Amino acid sequence: MTSAVSTGDLAAPARRRVSRIGGHAASLPQDMRFATTRRASLRLAAISIALAACRNDAPARRMAFHGAEIAPPKPKPDFTLLTTAGAPFHFREATSGRLVLLYFGYTSCPDVCPVQMAVLTSAWRRLSFDDQRGIDVVFVTVDPEHDTPGRLRAWVDNFDHRIIALRGSVDEVNRIQQSLGVPPSAAEGNAADGSPRVGHFSPILAFTPDDSLRVLYPFGTRADDWATDLPRLLAVHGGRPRSAAPGALAINGVVAAAPASVGSLADETMAVYLTIVGPPTGDTLLGARSAAARSAMIHMMDGGGSMAGMASTPLVIPAGGRVRFAPGGLHVMLTGLTRHFVPGDTLSLTLSFRSAGEVTATARVVSYEQLQRALDEADRGRTQPRP
Repeated sequence: MTSAVSTGDLAAPARRRVSRIGGHAASLPQDMRFATTRRASLRLAAISIALAACRNDAPARRMAFHGAEIAPPKPKPDFTLLTTAGAPFHFREATSGRLVLLYFGYTSCPDVCPVQMAVLTSAWRRLSFDDQRGIDVVFVTVDPEHDTPGRLRAWVDNFDHRIIALRGSVDEVNRIQQSLGVPPSAAEGNAADGSPRVGHFSPILAFTPDDSLRVLYPFGTRADDWATDLPRLLAVHGGRPRSAAPGALAINGVVAAAPASVGSLADETMAVYLTIVGPPTGDTLLGARSAAARSAMIHMMDGGGSMAGMASTPLVIPAGGRVRFAPGGLHVMLTGLTRHFVPGDTLSLTLSFRSAGEVTATARVVSYEQLQRALDEADRGRTQPRP
């Protein structure tokens, strides 16, 4: 049964070795404050729930989520870190009105971090297209010394290209963690193979669309539980697709046409259509990539419907203008698909811009018969750049 957990301090700062949960003080050993194993994470969650349940003044709550609910909900913090493209990311402003799943980890983590990301993103991809668009997964590294922008971006891309990966100094990240009431990370030397080890808080923090921290999901949460909870979390004050910030480059109406026939993956191709809205200063499209295919190239059809080869790149995006990728004209051609795609699937497409850096959007796969209608409908919605 879901129980309420007090947010005064979700876990005590390292120097105090005390956690006040549900109004009770409890001494916690090192492995529970820095939950870097499945046992430690689950023990922390279990003690949090147990202590909250022991409160005489704790109201009875029905089971709503598969994590530990926070009572009262904690406001979303206001902090700024850098994306892997080097752009400032203002967390509270950029994720306002969204379901945000925040995780502190590092790329050399031997078990907890990759499992948490794999399970969460597996469930994320199982949701409807509209529900997927209402969610941000934010990964903040606790090891900026070793997690360079390139290494961090490549690591999160192994799980999903839509993940927002952020970096800051150790002091900056620790202050953010402390503001949330969780213990700051702590370097723990190197493993036998020389890779760094960092103790860190392992639950995933869920901020609902009303910009409140409401649930902690410990290591060991199953994909089925995530898939059940995510739509419920979205429903808190109505999650919605992210709207582009004023003046920001945006990608709208991203739709992919499913292959007309199923054959060898090496021979299968898929066209992706979208609209790029240029910022006031304009920008330049340099190229594309997708985990769904071995290669992604920008193609242009000639007036007669024949392939005219690659469009001239870089492709200029006019200031404040729109560049539409549509049937019979520009499109992104994916070749050497990594799996068979059918209508109803989704895939991630990353476009590289000279000024905006890498921008990732989610494409919905439809049949050719549904393509034009899907383009008309999708172009009325928006997907925001993913740092």
